[in-house]
Amino acid sequence: RGHDARVRLGAVGLLAHVLARRAGMGYDELVRERIGAPLGLRDTGTAIDGGRLARGHSRLGRPKPHWHFDALAGAGALRSTAADLLAFLRLHAGEPAGPLTDAARETQIARAHTSGLEFGLGWMLLPGSRKVPYDVLFHDGGTGGFRSAAAVSPERRVAVVVLSSQVRGLTQIGLRLLGALG
Repeated sequence: RGHDARVRLGAVGLLAHVLARRAGMGYDELVRERIGAPLGLRDTGTAIDGGRLARGHSRLGRPKPHWHFDALAGAGALRSTAADLLAFLRLHAGEPAGPLTDAARETQIARAHTSGLEFGLGWMLLPGSRKVPYDVLFHDGGTGGFRSAAAVSPERRVAVVVLSSQVRGLTQIGLRLLGALG
């Protein structure tokens, strides 16, 4: 399972690199121009002022250095605020309709199936359960000293984002929060 995740991360990083090269710009510029500007995401990119960044920590509370990416920036170099992430999730919940609405819907279509899970473009597609009684788009992950989880229900138009400056997983917390909103 860990090997599969590393392969997927490498593939996502390579795809981001190829898209940026094809557009004739760096990955940060591509994200800011094509996604950030249309959605009003002022605090999302790879080149965020280091003085504004939280400090990451290990499970034991020891400080961890920030990870730095070059060619594979699409695999985890984006930094953002909770407000920007919620604006991004509103796009996936279908509010408000705008220039990226159709592209967001395309990412929500199941394109791969493995181990009982379905995957869209950047999303895990989770069917309703006792914990969350409706279908959910979900993504989680992390880098050195940080973890994040984002979940959205386009049907219910609810979304949550959970950010942590410690390496403990947030998947269950994110899903519980989303379930409590519905």
